[in-house]
This record gives sequence, C-alpha cells and structure tokens, in this order.
Amino acid sequence: MKPFVRPDGTPLVSNDPIVLFGLDPLQPATEHWVYLLKNGFKAFTWSTVQVSPVPCAASALQFFDERVDKIFLHFDIDVIDSGFERAMECLGAFLGSEKVVGMVGMEVNPNNDPEGRMSRMFADGIVKVFEGRHYT
Repeated sequence: MKPFVRPDGTPLVSNDPIVLFGLDPLQPATEHWVYLLKNGFKAFTWSTVQVSPVPCAASALQFFDERVDKIFLHFDIDVIDSGFERAMECLGAFLGSEKVVGMVGMEVNPNNDPEGRMSRMFADGIVKVFEGRHYT
C-alpha cells in the first residue's frame, strides 16, 4: 500500500469528502459498517435512494458543497437500480452540479448482455443525461 500513502503513513485521500451513495445495507459485514461509521464516511443506503433518488442526490451534493471544490463521480449503475430509471435520475442530479468534473461508469459487462440490449440502454441513458448538462 506504500504508493497510496504519504511518507509519514497518512493516506493520500481522507474519508471526509467521500460519499457512498446507494450502498446496500445488507451487503457489508458488521465490521465494515463499524469501520465506515467510525471513520466518518457519509452513506446513503440503497433503500433510501430508491424512495427519493433526486433529494438524496441533492443532499449528497450539499454535503460536498461544504467540503470540496471538485467532484469525481464513480458511477456503479447496478447499485441503485438494474432497470436504470432511478440510476439515471440520480446521475442527472449529480451532473447538474458544475463541481462534477469527471466520471467513470462501472458494471457494464457485455458478457452478461450478449444481445447488447442493456448496454444500449445504458449508453442511451448516459447520452441523454449528458445532453441535459449545461457547460460553462
């Protein structure tokens, strides 16, 4: 892990500006939850995001507003919703912030989609969301 820490042993990135959005509360083991809470990670559970996706995204952005000037989004589409609708609502809300300067999309596995239907749906959804973004 030496490449990921400073010479004094402190991490390159602190926990403070990290938000786990759409986290499945049943997936991490108890010790993982204890670690996340003890180390100050902000988390929005999958069930909370399902009920009110856009308000949750707005709340996450508000959390970031107080802490960072740039946001990099790691977007794991299947965490929020395998049907994409809620995931795209959240993505649209996040990309509405000018602080979001980059994004990586995960969980698009062509081997699990031999006909390409889900991959096309994902690509079309991403394009639609980016079309609604205003650049300055």
